[in-house]
Amino acid sequence: MFCLVVSILYRFFDLKSKVTEIYRSAGDLYHFFHSFPCRRI
Repeated sequence: MFCLVVSILYRFFDLKSKVTEIYRSAGDLYHFFHSFPCRRI
């Protein structure tokens, strides 16, 4: 039972870190495209 809980927690945190990574890279892209028109002017 304990091993099952640990494995679920491990998967949850692994997924969370992957989502955070994707969110961070999406945020970088957003900032890049957001500041691009401002640089042009």
